[in-house]
Amino acid sequence: MRKAGSTLVFTGGGTAGHVLPVEPLIQRFADLGWQNHFIGSKSGLEARLLDSMPVVCHEITCGKLRRYFSLENFVDALRVPVGVIEAWAILRRLRPRLVFSKGGYVSFPVVVAAWLLGIPVIVHESDRSAGLANRMAFPFAQLVCTSFKGSVINARARVEWTGMPLRRSLFEGDAEAGRRLIEVPPSKRVVVVVGGSLGSATLNKAVREVPFELTQRAHVVHVCGAGQVDRSFDHVSGYKQFEYLKASWGDVLAAADLVVSRAGATMLSELMALRIPSVLVPLGRAASRGEQIENARYAEQAGAARVLLEEALTGESLMREVVAMLENLDHWKSRLQDARPPDAAAHIERLILQLASANIS
Repeated sequence: MRKAGSTLVFTGGGTAGHVLPVEPLIQRFADLGWQNHFIGSKSGLEARLLDSMPVVCHEITCGKLRRYFSLENFVDALRVPVGVIEAWAILRRLRPRLVFSKGGYVSFPVVVAAWLLGIPVIVHESDRSAGLANRMAFPFAQLVCTSFKGSVINARARVEWTGMPLRRSLFEGDAEAGRRLIEVPPSKRVVVVVGGSLGSATLNKAVREVPFELTQRAHVVHVCGAGQVDRSFDHVSGYKQFEYLKASWGDVLAAADLVVSRAGATMLSELMALRIPSVLVPLGRAASRGEQIENARYAEQAGAARVLLEEALTGESLMREVVAMLENLDHWKSRLQDARPPDAAAHIERLILQLASANIS
């Protein structure tokens, strides 16, 4: 079953959350001698995120899938079939044993092209309920994997709870290296604030309303998003800003006592796996289908987090939640002892090998 020379194609994109979870799978199959390929968008986001991985990246035309009316929907509707044709040409040339889709609008043309070529497809759903791209992809899949136990998935395909694949580097984080990077005194607690791979202007604003109050309680590491660092706060002692952290992210999380975050599935899975208490500020329904609210409530029920809804978010309300968590950290950490998710990468590796076995002899 572990024959060298087999080819595996991954797809997904639009945000880092649709790309980074495939890293541990890419590494596992590279270690098995497989040839890994990733089909992403022409924006190059996916290729940049995977630039250090043993994978060959390809780009296709893709149209964003929206749940609301927009004139751009008409243009994007034309891009989708173009993307299917381009993906079909790539897959026909590569002849992979299987396509693994992590979701996002980039993935749908690839899944359809794989179906047309008779290539098995596994779709992984990050959130408690499926996004539009994955709902459209389910009819073309043989298997659907979920991050959360009890996820609501309406698919004819077999559905299996696997958890979220997580990068090895997260579990190899060095707290001392993280503390040196963020320049925190030895005895001070660390609060990490992160708004997802693209940042969150709403969360950034709330943090910057109370920087002095927060830094009296802890050293604050603020991961703001590209172009969202505000240099007018550089003078605030105990407040450190970054646009984005990747190579050192595991070290920073190892140093963290508390994380304030959006409730994207990847971030949430990382926090629960590392047993880090969190204050979750899910993206509201005005700007989403509410999947982050569902994710956040799941973590809350598991005893892993407190939830602060976006409509109630202010500097003052954020400060209250952070203080409440910091004053009871031992309590929250003890609750997290039973919250560790399964080893998703190992589970999904077995499923890929099983489903691809008919083509490996």
